Amino acid sequence: MGTPHGTGWIIFDERSDRIIAQSIGRIKKWPSSTRAELGAIVSTLLVLPLRQKATIHTDSKAAMDSLKQLDMDLKGGKSRSRIWSKATNSSLTSSIRFIIDRKNLDISFRKVKGHSGDKGNDMADSLASRGNLEGINLDISEEQKVDIRYEIEWDNNRIDRPLRKFIDQIAETTNDIAWTLNRKNRDLFLDFPNQIEWDTTWATWKSLSGPFCITNDTNSAFIRHTKVNNCLLPTLEMMKERRYDLYKDVKCLTCLTHYETQDHLVTCTGHTQQWSLVHQECIQATIDKATSFMEQSKITAETCDKLTLWLNTSLFAHHHIPIFSDYLIDHLLLKNFFPKNKSNDLKQILRNDRDAKIWGTIIIRHFSEAFNKIIWKPRCNQVKEWERSKNITQKDLKRRPHKDAYIPYSQDITHDIDNLTYDHKNRRLITAREQWELALSKTRKFVNLFVHIGHVEVWKVSKRIKGIVNFLGG
Repeated sequence: MGTPHGTGWIIFDERSDRIIAQSIGRIKKWPSSTRAELGAIVSTLLVLPLRQKATIHTDSKAAMDSLKQLDMDLKGGKSRSRIWSKATNSSLTSSIRFIIDRKNLDISFRKVKGHSGDKGNDMADSLASRGNLEGINLDISEEQKVDIRYEIEWDNNRIDRPLRKFIDQIAETTNDIAWTLNRKNRDLFLDFPNQIEWDTTWATWKSLSGPFCITNDTNSAFIRHTKVNNCLLPTLEMMKERRYDLYKDVKCLTCLTHYETQDHLVTCTGHTQQWSLVHQECIQATIDKATSFMEQSKITAETCDKLTLWLNTSLFAHHHIPIFSDYLIDHLLLKNFFPKNKSNDLKQILRNDRDAKIWGTIIIRHFSEAFNKIIWKPRCNQVKEWERSKNITQKDLKRRPHKDAYIPYSQDITHDIDNLTYDHKNRRLITAREQWELALSKTRKFVNLFVHIGHVEVWKVSKRIKGIVNFLGG
């Protein structure tokens, strides 16, 4: 009865094999397969005569269930305003109820299996496909709605989604987009968005938060991933920004040559051997996980062998050569970013995008644990020894210096032009207010795209905002 955008229905006489009536149309906003099915039902009801008894055949169980659940809720004595504010596709479901009531129709629904050779359903599907290109737009008038005495809109578009979830989506999207504008990560989002497998990054965060964060170890891992991702590890350069009066001009305690930033931890010559151990530890932990999955029959022995071979020969091969720009694979994995080319390798091995995302997440988490064990903890002990040699105590670190004694310091290389600050790539460093103004404008663009075409990734919205790169000076 419908496609994600097009709608179509047919009144078919099976006995005479004759088409009595047919129609095509389309839904322009909030596209989904269920919404297309509901739109086809609305269109069908409009042509039925008064007091008609009819059975509507549809292959959408979701459309039938939404109407059934809505009917049960409305008969259950709950607040009607609350029910409609929590409903999906309320404009269509309310119209269906309105038409059935006003025309005194006796309607029943029957589920048919999609793409199973049912002649009438196959013909309706063909019409729906045509409707996406040729059909007339289906619009819901104000008079057709039942029980809804108010209209809530976004940019002149009726909100046809659960209101609370829609507001949550706006808030979450704004925060996500503001994060993409952070100076530490915006290069990736503006210059190299297609080089990262973003689904793996989001899956890594989800695996450490919410219902999965139930132990102290998981919570510590979540905090570590958050700090590393935003370049907030307390390196010596970061400590200088907090208390330059204590750390002064100290350099990396391992190489004694360069300043210790998070990026320097990856390229420091004094850590070369430790990074090799991190690679070995990550590979072995992932192989052990693959073996465990094979024993539990979650993957086949052949897949386990292919995955083991790839881990040993390809994952960290040429790790000293940047994957793109000046980003090494260690830079990316440390910040929860899984390279697209490595993800494509996993997809070929596992033949499944979902499994590739899972194993990418496993690799990132094992890499982070190995880094923490082999490099970060020994480095922290080394810094503590240095602090003791300089008589720097925890009490000193917790004490905030007087504003007159505070010495400003920044690890970022910047320069000023016409009272505006630029980074080493000649991109403007925006203020917090400008960052949120840009985030809100992008959120508006994101939601409007979502209303008209469905799901859109945040980083794609960043690329679609005309003038954003020029504003940042890139």
